[in-house]
Amino acid sequence: MDPKHLGARYALLQARLEVCDWRDLDSECRLIAAGLERYLAHGGEEVLSPAAINYVPGLAACHRPLAAHHARHCARLAKQVAALPSKQPDSDGTRIRIGYVSPDFGEHAVGVLVCDLFRHHDREGFEVYCYSLRRHEDSYYTRVEEGADRFRDLSGCSLEKAVRRIRDDRIDILMDLAGYSGRARPEIFAARAAPVQIAYLGYLNTMAAEFIDYVVADPVALPPELAHEFTEAVLHLPASFIVASPLVASSRVPERSALGLPDDAFVFASFNNPLKIGPAVFSAWMRILERVPGSVLWLFAEDSADAEGNLAREAKAHGIGPERVVFAGRVPLAEHLARARQADLFLDTFHYNAGTTAVCALASGLPVLTCTGDHMLSRLGASLNTALGLEQLICSDPASYEERAVALANQPEELNRLRSQLVEAGKTNALFDPAQFARKLEILYRQVWERHRKGEPPASLHL
Repeated sequence: MDPKHLGARYALLQARLEVCDWRDLDSECRLIAAGLERYLAHGGEEVLSPAAINYVPGLAACHRPLAAHHARHCARLAKQVAALPSKQPDSDGTRIRIGYVSPDFGEHAVGVLVCDLFRHHDREGFEVYCYSLRRHEDSYYTRVEEGADRFRDLSGCSLEKAVRRIRDDRIDILMDLAGYSGRARPEIFAARAAPVQIAYLGYLNTMAAEFIDYVVADPVALPPELAHEFTEAVLHLPASFIVASPLVASSRVPERSALGLPDDAFVFASFNNPLKIGPAVFSAWMRILERVPGSVLWLFAEDSADAEGNLAREAKAHGIGPERVVFAGRVPLAEHLARARQADLFLDTFHYNAGTTAVCALASGLPVLTCTGDHMLSRLGASLNTALGLEQLICSDPASYEERAVALANQPEELNRLRSQLVEAGKTNALFDPAQFARKLEILYRQVWERHRKGEPPASLHL
């Protein structure tokens, strides 16, 4: 491989991170950062999505300029379609037409959260359209279809056809649930398919795009002092910006022995995508295991022998026997929710927190210990715990995170109290109540649409 070929190095880095191969990671990040600087300075033509950068702390400073560059690329792709004449949207304010666009309406991190949101919108004030960029054959996809007033399958559609479909539906506010993530189509938004366009949930960083007016967040995930990192105006919901549709666990909870777990050990768990595990948080986990004799760490590795081998090697380098790192493979979501009950404490990742994975843990009654950072990706756990009244599980730095994990492992009464508090909060909290969440989201939709009708520019709003 030509070491000067930035795209190849970029792709190789992501492939290595997917299997937790962190050898020479710092030096590789420096090389890629230098390459990205040259690429941006010379208006690089090779298409490099900024999404991969979200997983690499060493490249965080590169995200916004690369996102802005990618947005301009999308705008060029959409230029001719954007210029096509379009119908004017309804603007009498009686029923606002909301469109949700996503490739992930099935059993996916986004789909399992939002699948029941759409049916809870107030039909007197809103008309709901869902635009699917990819077909799924599962119950989550069906729930989205049934929950929308109009469901449009745009998979396989050309850009022009997709934009015409949305414009012909006279959508007022178009929600992007994918951003620059895999299978997303930001060029639809670059063509201005709707007068107001908002990023939500599927991409937890700025899109740095003129065609995205707002981003939905909350004061914990994206506090005012960090909003300057985003080009979008921020719509702050009062509690967590994350919503969870009902998550139903299998009635059969497997025995620990069937999961490869010791019967009498304290089980720390982190079911995050291996991409989110980095050397800093893994080192913290190994120090925690060292201080809690007999404890084990239960990780998700998606049946990847490479990831398992690399993590076992890293554990050994920290003086931890590989038998104390146990791996869970992929199973249907209902089975995962059931098996998660065999863990004692969920340990969040640092740079890019658990999102849907944390919601699933919380829905299973598993407390999530998190450490906040200085960007939205590293504040998801704090957002969730704050919404549930579990601020004592939010740590401000890695050292206090380690101390709290060790303390909870040695305080079963305190951990049981937190579990009980979590179960009670889950019964009434908006996090697990799509209907309650929809009412709050609709208030922001009305405010945004009213600003547009008055000819006012996007502005941050707080509910």
